[in-house]
Amino acid sequence: MKFRRNAASQKQKKTGLKSPIEWLEDRRMLSGAPDLSMTYTGPSTIVAGTDATYVFTTTNLGKGTANPITYTPPVGYPSGCSQVTFALTSGPAALKAGQTQTYTLVLAVNAYVQSATVLQFPIEVTTPHDSATANNTVTINTAVTASADLNLVVNGPAEVTAGTEATWTFSTVNAGPSTETTGLYTPPSGFPDGLTQISYTLVSGPGFALAPGDQDVYALVMSVPSTVPNGTVVSFPAVLTGGVPDPNPANNSATVSTTVVTQVVQPVSIALTSSTFNQTSTLGEGVSFTAVVSPLGGSSAVPTGTVTFTSDGTTLGTETLDSTGTASLPATTALTGGYHTIIASYSGDSTYTATTKSLTQVVTTPTPSTVIPVFGKISLPTAVVAGAKFKASLPVGLTNNGAKQSGIFKVTLYADTNDTLDGNQVQVGTPIEEHLALATDKHAAVAFHLTSLPATLPQGTYYILAEVTDALTLNNVVVAPQTITSSAPFVKLTATTTPVLPASIAVNKSGSITVSVTNSGNVAATGPLTITLAPSGDGVSPIPGVFFQTLSVAKTSIGVGKTAKYTLHIKNASAVAAGTFYPYVTVSLDGITTSAVSQTEFTLV
Repeated sequence: MKFRRNAASQKQKKTGLKSPIEWLEDRRMLSGAPDLSMTYTGPSTIVAGTDATYVFTTTNLGKGTANPITYTPPVGYPSGCSQVTFALTSGPAALKAGQTQTYTLVLAVNAYVQSATVLQFPIEVTTPHDSATANNTVTINTAVTASADLNLVVNGPAEVTAGTEATWTFSTVNAGPSTETTGLYTPPSGFPDGLTQISYTLVSGPGFALAPGDQDVYALVMSVPSTVPNGTVVSFPAVLTGGVPDPNPANNSATVSTTVVTQVVQPVSIALTSSTFNQTSTLGEGVSFTAVVSPLGGSSAVPTGTVTFTSDGTTLGTETLDSTGTASLPATTALTGGYHTIIASYSGDSTYTATTKSLTQVVTTPTPSTVIPVFGKISLPTAVVAGAKFKASLPVGLTNNGAKQSGIFKVTLYADTNDTLDGNQVQVGTPIEEHLALATDKHAAVAFHLTSLPATLPQGTYYILAEVTDALTLNNVVVAPQTITSSAPFVKLTATTTPVLPASIAVNKSGSITVSVTNSGNVAATGPLTITLAPSGDGVSPIPGVFFQTLSVAKTSIGVGKTAKYTLHIKNASAVAAGTFYPYVTVSLDGITTSAVSQTEFTLV
């Protein structure tokens, strides 16, 4: 039989036909093989700027176990899409015959994907020895639509003076979820009552292609003729339209309305200035604005009233004019990056008319350093006393994600009540400066060993931040994962006394008393110590001008929660009349004075 089988095998090799045994083995394997079948559910349409969720249901229609099971998404999703998650959501990872599992794909569709785009791509499921592969692939077909909720906000004066100029701002905000490519407000071609447009300019924002969260701010300046009658109400519509469907058109329009008043008081001019050079600041920098209101009609009276400062329609503050007609807004860090229209609105008074003046403040966003700081394993107490000694280790690693840099690198530690450097940070310890040569993707490390927080640090909970200044003087900041609570240092002294021994002291004899001084503060009490012992006739206050002994110690230190004991003596001398007394002690140390009186009497005989 062996000879015949080999002969048959030789014949099969020559003819290319399978032997009966091989044919039977293939049939047996096929009858026990898995057969995966996949279907899916998902949206037929999706709005740009939102996520699409697809659920893939795979069932094993075969008889064998499917393991492993592999889902193959496309090499690249359609342009403007990115995978958020693609994971098993129910069922076993390996499918026996008849079992089912589901995978869920969440796909982010970017806000800028244009309407009518069709997301079309295949998803395939595979497993070894699948007996039928025709049912292993599904094709996603989802049409993209767009929706952008535009919101128009108009800000302007409630009153304008005939013969002057008036400024309105039109703010367009895209609340999303999709990008608006064409929406902006265009003023009408004609204005009522002879008002003339002087300028209409974009003062902040991209001016087109408003992504979700973006804002355009336009400023419209118009002249108001002096011939407009007093009390005339000037109004015109402002309507915003876009190229993308708007789910809430009710907030796309507004009515511009103002009342024209005849100038019955003298005009003024406003000189509005910024505290920054060329009206340009960096993000997070404090910026103050000053308005000087000056008469134009020849009057010598100094204008009175208030000036309200606004940024793009948002009030920054209202200040009262001083004796020189000047109002200054304290420095603010509230301005975000970009261009901002700052308007100073003078309220007017009985002599001078209300007037506005504007300027454009540019807030630049500083370029961060490519050197990224990160805290290593820190050793930091959770609570300390400001100025008190402690031990802390804060290693800081530096990684250069940019081009090679060589030069001085500086790392500075700060404590701040916020987890960013908000301008109120307090430097902690001494900065570390090192000359480094950091190539791309290379690392360096420094370590801070703190022994205290500044004694002047106010009580509160602080974040510890490390700021690196690289060789190009660019900065980057990292915040430690742990906060530290700082308590204000204080000394609290209390004194107690023992009874006088002996309780009766004859003339020219002495007695003694022990005084215990306890510090229940949170820092040690240090410095010169003075304890005065005097008699008290009522057990409440000492007898004026009479002292038994004054003990002085040049250098004393009583630790937190510690008690120091001192012995003082009473001598029965002729200076004190015979009688019954209470011992009264006064203790002075580290600027603190406390007193104690024993309620046990003693007698001088």
